[in-house]
Amino acid sequence: MSKFKKIRASLLKSKPILFLSSLKLAVFCFFLLSVLIIAGTIYQTDHGLYLAQDRFFNSWFIGPFPSARIVMWVLFINLSFALAFRFNHSWKNIGLLLNHYGIIALLISGFLTLNFSKESFVKLYEGESSNIAEDYYKWQLILKDKVSNETKTISLDTLESGSKLNEELVVEKTYKNAQLFETPFAGTILKEMELDPNYENNIPGLLIKGIEAKYLEGETQPFISNEKYSLFLRRKASKLPFTIQLEDVKRDLHPGTRLAKSYSSKILVTEDSLKRELTVSMNKPYRSGLYTAFQASYGQDQDGNEFTILAVVKNLNHSLPYWATIIASLGLFINFFQYLIMNLKKRGTHA
Repeated sequence: MSKFKKIRASLLKSKPILFLSSLKLAVFCFFLLSVLIIAGTIYQTDHGLYLAQDRFFNSWFIGPFPSARIVMWVLFINLSFALAFRFNHSWKNIGLLLNHYGIIALLISGFLTLNFSKESFVKLYEGESSNIAEDYYKWQLILKDKVSNETKTISLDTLESGSKLNEELVVEKTYKNAQLFETPFAGTILKEMELDPNYENNIPGLLIKGIEAKYLEGETQPFISNEKYSLFLRRKASKLPFTIQLEDVKRDLHPGTRLAKSYSSKILVTEDSLKRELTVSMNKPYRSGLYTAFQASYGQDQDGNEFTILAVVKNLNHSLPYWATIIASLGLFINFFQYLIMNLKKRGTHA
């Protein structure tokens, strides 16, 4: 027995390693993931995709219970330990090894997507162009001091009742979803609204103490100012390495109905002084490096002007999930034929 095999055999006698590399732990993790996926899907019907992902997959705990994030970390450790300590790395086990490597690659892909991918959108009317993408869920407060000419950017997630913006301005109250109303007796009021399950539709609001126009609302009144300060509430924005101009947007309906069959946008993309004209549809995105632009939605304003919404995803590992799936599928395919040939040989010997 080689020195490496002796070390591995001695380590496998350790109870923690024996437990962390066990098949029972892997089965339990897959069972928990199944339960969490079902629970998250049910939760999504009433609370929307964003809150379901945040509660069941992005957080660490759901009350006293582990979330999918913890379960996937345990599963990653379990599969890694099993490969390191339990499996014989030979051609006979190539199918089983590929299965495990493929699942580990999928878990790594999920980790990279969760921590490093960015989802945003570009809203364009026909004839408009932009190289700025806005975040679906994250908002920020821009505070400009007109005296010192200094600008401060504050993430809305960090603000709560009592947060001081400076020596004079204080956040009196925050709203995750709010709407500004003009009333005949009370004047302008900011009313808290029920959260929309489609979380990107929620418009936040702030009640600012220390300024006369004290209401900030992300859509109707995103800007207030006086002689000293100006405040602006907007979605977090990022610059794209290309510019998109919308030339035409189309919506195809199912015959005899008002239900949308498909959306498509004819766009002109300018990147590195090169221009490309192409069409983005629901199953035909535009890709450029780490960025992918999908056709997300279509709409019309009150005047009948058409606009498109393109979802823009920046993903460091956009190809890893495909390769991981191919590796795991190849492992299953090899396993199937190994067992098929083994059973055929057994039948041949008994015949």
